[in-house]
Amino acid sequence: MIPHNVIPQVQNAYHNLILNLEVPEISKGLGPPYSIRNPEYEIPKEKIIRLFERHTGTKAEEVFNILTRAGFLVKIKNGYRSLHMDVLVRSAMIRTYWPYEPYILSPRFNVYLTPLPSKEDRTIKPSTTGNLSERLLKALNAFFGDSNLVKIFIEIMKDYLYTHGTWGLDAFQVRSLINLLLSEKRVHVITAPTGTGKTIIFSLYLLAKLMRSRLKNKHERVVLVYPRKVLSVDQAGRLIRLLEISRKHGYVFTLGLRDGTTPKDKEFVIGRIYRGIKCPFCKGDLVNHRVKNTNTVKCRNCERIYDFVCATREEMGRRRPDILVTNMWALEARLVDSAIKDINVHFFSETGLLIIDEAHEYHGLSAGLISVLLKIISKISSPTIILSSATIPSPVDFASKLVGTNIQDIQHHDFFEYSKDSEIRGKRLVILGLYDINPKYSWSTYTQLWAVMMAFIYYSYMLDNRDFKPQSIVFVNNIKELRRIARGYEENISLGEPRDHLFGHEGYRPPPTDGFMYYHYLTSQTLNLIRHKFDLEGNLPELRELVDEMHSQVPSDKRSRVISALKSGKDLAVVLSTSSLELGVDYDNVSFILNSGVESPIVMAQRIGRGGRNDNCLKTVLGIIVTRNIPQEAFVLYDLSVWDKLNPAPKKFEGTLPVATGNPQIIKRGYLTAAMVKMAKMGEKTYASGLGISTNNLLKQYLNAIASKIPKVVEWI
Repeated sequence: MIPHNVIPQVQNAYHNLILNLEVPEISKGLGPPYSIRNPEYEIPKEKIIRLFERHTGTKAEEVFNILTRAGFLVKIKNGYRSLHMDVLVRSAMIRTYWPYEPYILSPRFNVYLTPLPSKEDRTIKPSTTGNLSERLLKALNAFFGDSNLVKIFIEIMKDYLYTHGTWGLDAFQVRSLINLLLSEKRVHVITAPTGTGKTIIFSLYLLAKLMRSRLKNKHERVVLVYPRKVLSVDQAGRLIRLLEISRKHGYVFTLGLRDGTTPKDKEFVIGRIYRGIKCPFCKGDLVNHRVKNTNTVKCRNCERIYDFVCATREEMGRRRPDILVTNMWALEARLVDSAIKDINVHFFSETGLLIIDEAHEYHGLSAGLISVLLKIISKISSPTIILSSATIPSPVDFASKLVGTNIQDIQHHDFFEYSKDSEIRGKRLVILGLYDINPKYSWSTYTQLWAVMMAFIYYSYMLDNRDFKPQSIVFVNNIKELRRIARGYEENISLGEPRDHLFGHEGYRPPPTDGFMYYHYLTSQTLNLIRHKFDLEGNLPELRELVDEMHSQVPSDKRSRVISALKSGKDLAVVLSTSSLELGVDYDNVSFILNSGVESPIVMAQRIGRGGRNDNCLKTVLGIIVTRNIPQEAFVLYDLSVWDKLNPAPKKFEGTLPVATGNPQIIKRGYLTAAMVKMAKMGEKTYASGLGISTNNLLKQYLNAIASKIPKVVEWI
């Protein structure tokens, strides 16, 4: 691994290599946006060293060697390329046979150096001097009104941040936390580019809310709502870490992860892996465990028991967790239920904080449905509501419509506004390619061949024991198309891909500057080993195991394995995914993204935002958007404003997200839901769980009960 003490210098050198040497060389100095005019370029070592000397001084040679050893610098004939720009060029030159023309027409690209706070930016904490530190300490004292509790909270915060690799917060996080602690407004919107630490803000705030409620002998609960199970599981893992640290300091809070996958008591198998979540301290698997008739979890590796986790539906009914992680559809089902053996409507009567992450996911009819739920919850309790996203256009207006409140009641916590007087030293380099597929060829075949290339690079780096193992995500919206690509990939491997890319064809092997060739990724010793494998077996069967799928039809245990492999960086090179992997999870080694089709700027910002988030990949991501033989997609590529629209970290996203609050069917459904919530609160049977309606008479009674409640809840909607 790259030594931590030189990571900032190495990242800076790598970014400057791409921006100052490679981009001008590839484009022949024309642009932006840039075209690939010199695909056979190479940069001499001496030129790279001179550049590094300007940024790293006497460490230039050391930085060069680190980048070479890790695989970020790739030897090309007599010179070098960065891995990311080398893949950019080869992605534009993909073809099935060396003499054939490439699949891509007019490959163009742009580069964006975006803010991404680093460890050097995150040094602010209440125990240090400075304006923001002092303001944070004052805000904590005002919020808690108890100096001892402030000290404990600060210790928990310090320990928690340390597990994230930092000693403090950055200016955006501190200002957001201060304003949350001091604000009397009920609705808050947090907007910031992907990877800038929004989750830490509301995690610390929810902990403060829970600790203060204990001080006042109240039982205030927190609900976190996510649009994807992948996100829910990821957040539950983060919260287990926070709550274990909190427990060490004397504050025990319970946690429940409630969605359609949450088991019942009778389905609870001791020793089974718990949702793919890893131990936050030793990275071992968390497994189902029972302590004194309590269904909870423990780490299979270090044996640490996390008995504050309520692992079954009935366990959540018995203990009513302080923190509930769920999705909107499970939330609705639990709202209309009065069953005591699960989360029910009475749980939400005690909700003091409701957090909706990735709020941009809710728009149109789905936003209308969710707006109804928020109005109902606000009638049975009065929670503070936080909306969080990297990509909300007109965030305050959107929040007003979604929550159903006046703009004056909303506070906006904006990354660019809160950071404008603070230097952000951490940067993320986004290389964005827009590739138009030749109408003669299939975009799905291109995607298969791109997956072969990326899987082979990972395989090569694994064989040569490189410090970096590059992982990739391919986004394909349609499950049928995704599976067709997966089958095509397997067929390509069985037919011997990428043999011709390594050894040439009919006795001729082009030089490594030719975009068709991949052998430069290997040492000569490893190349000979692979030649021997091809001679014996005719293909590389190991490559089949390095590509997997992620979508709604993948079984939950396999989904957990894929996520675990992405997070660990091991045994997985490429994931073919629908939107399942689109949102807010950190994957340290993901640095290459291919999106099949031209999507909205919001979607593209989220998808490309999955890569380049960590020091492991030098905070650099290559995102390629390839068209799908659809004329209107090709037209988009020649829109002069497309490069501004696809900026991965704009100060604001243009337009609005529709919220269908006025739709008559949404309103009618809202009355029905509100009536069932009213019945559940009164202890009447709603059939939301347990046995269903078995006779016509029961159905009539149920419908009459709903009808009698509707006049009482009309004003809720």
